[in-house]
Amino acid sequence: MLNEIWEAEAWLAERRVALTGAEAGRDEESVLALMRRLEAQQREMTAFLPTLTKLDKALQERASEDEQVSKKLDELKVSYEEMKLLSAKRQQRLQQSLKYFKFVQECEEVQEWISEQMATAASEEYGLDVEHVETLQQAFDNFLTQLHANEGRIEAVCEAGHVLLEENTPEADKVKQRIEDIRGLWDDLKELAIARQEALAGARQVHEFDRSAEETLAWVAEKEAALQLLRALHQLRALRADLHAIRDQHQHLTQEAERLGGAFPDAKEHVLAKLEDVTDSLAALEERAAHNEHQLELADQLQAYFDKYQELTAWTNETLARVTAPDLSADVAAAERLVARHRDIAAEMDAKDESFQTFYADGEKLVREGHFMSQEVETRISTLKSRRGTLDGVWKARARIYEHHLDALLFLRDADALDQWITSRVPLVRDGKYGESLPQTEELINRHRDLEETIDAQKEKFLALRRITLIEKSFKEQRDEEEAARRRHAERQEVERLQQVKRREMERITEERRRETEFQDQQQMQGMQVERQLSTGGVSSIATAPSEENLSPAPQFERLPKSEPNVKRAESMSVSV
Repeated sequence: MLNEIWEAEAWLAERRVALTGAEAGRDEESVLALMRRLEAQQREMTAFLPTLTKLDKALQERASEDEQVSKKLDELKVSYEEMKLLSAKRQQRLQQSLKYFKFVQECEEVQEWISEQMATAASEEYGLDVEHVETLQQAFDNFLTQLHANEGRIEAVCEAGHVLLEENTPEADKVKQRIEDIRGLWDDLKELAIARQEALAGARQVHEFDRSAEETLAWVAEKEAALQLLRALHQLRALRADLHAIRDQHQHLTQEAERLGGAFPDAKEHVLAKLEDVTDSLAALEERAAHNEHQLELADQLQAYFDKYQELTAWTNETLARVTAPDLSADVAAAERLVARHRDIAAEMDAKDESFQTFYADGEKLVREGHFMSQEVETRISTLKSRRGTLDGVWKARARIYEHHLDALLFLRDADALDQWITSRVPLVRDGKYGESLPQTEELINRHRDLEETIDAQKEKFLALRRITLIEKSFKEQRDEEEAARRRHAERQEVERLQQVKRREMERITEERRRETEFQDQQQMQGMQVERQLSTGGVSSIATAPSEENLSPAPQFERLPKSEPNVKRAESMSVSV
């Protein structure tokens, strides 16, 4: 029996080594393997209990108890109970280890899931336009919904960690660190998600700003195209209302750009660049509108100026037609009416002169200001001045003709009247009756005295007829002017003749000096040749006197004709007339 007890002790000792081991597994699989091994040992321990009962019963059946056997059996029972306690502790430890590794696995899965969500929350995609960013916002709203739905999972993992801590797990420090890591990652994910949500909201505002800016640019481009088609000032003034609305929109964009730049510093440069595009386009449009308005104002001003030109030209042509329309009158009364009418036209011309001067001054002002149609303005000024000059010239010529004609008619009227008066009195003078009686003779003498008095009374009229008429005076002035022109022409011809004589004399003197210079140069060359021959010993070949071939003929000069006694030969020649 003692041997059986020793064998039982050896068996328990062998199993005790496995129960007292510190190994708790490296992961869930190894822990499960250890638990399966522990369960097998527990089954063996359960199967060992009948053996222990059998030994105890055998000891009781013995007549005499052996203290050593009894003591060994008691020790065996104590060892068995200790083995049961160690098995229970081992089982508890392995269960804690299994819970820990399950916790670790859940933590790793949660961390991996959080990392995946981090990638979504940390996305830098903000869309290309408003519609795109709206799509991204909808997708991110779904992401946030999913995120909130998994918050319970995070809390469950953390709660599992707290349970392990309450159970005094040996890995308490690791569990605490895992819980802190999970919560830190979860908080980071939520902060990143909130930042992403705010960034998408900001991106939407920026894209809405971009769309408003693009719409404003399109609006500006539309008005730019419309501006090119405007041809009237009232159309441009109607466009001014649209420009005012565009300026209001630009002001709104400016305020929105300032707000977005302060709220989203990363987008500030982009927003300001977009605003600058709108500002430049609007400034160009306003500059173009101002330029077009100025041009249209100038065009209206020019149109009014050209209308005034047409008015003055029409008046000039009409007045010129009135001036040149009448024919010469046949009697004095009609001629006087014609002269009076002609003077009335002169009064109208004088009254209209202010309009002409204003027209000239306005046109010269346009030219000085550099109007784009300055050439046309100058042409019209020149044309109107020429036309007005023609009118003035024609009026003066007609006035002269009318005055001469009236003067001639007055002369003829007075001459005819005196001629008729003389004709009617000639019979009285040629009457051969001298009276047959004294009374008749005295009566004839009285009549003759009356005739002489009448003749004396008509003397002033006769003297008036001896005056020079205007047409005769004009003819005399014309002849005097023609005679003066002939004298001026003769004087001009004489001056030209004298200048020609002076020019010919100067040419003669120049030619004479040229020939003298050539002769001196030739003599000098001959002297140099003689010196060279003497220096070479050829004296015998040189004649003592120059031959006829070496002598140049004396220069011949043309003499002035004797019919020009006023020409003097001198270095400084003067022409006397």
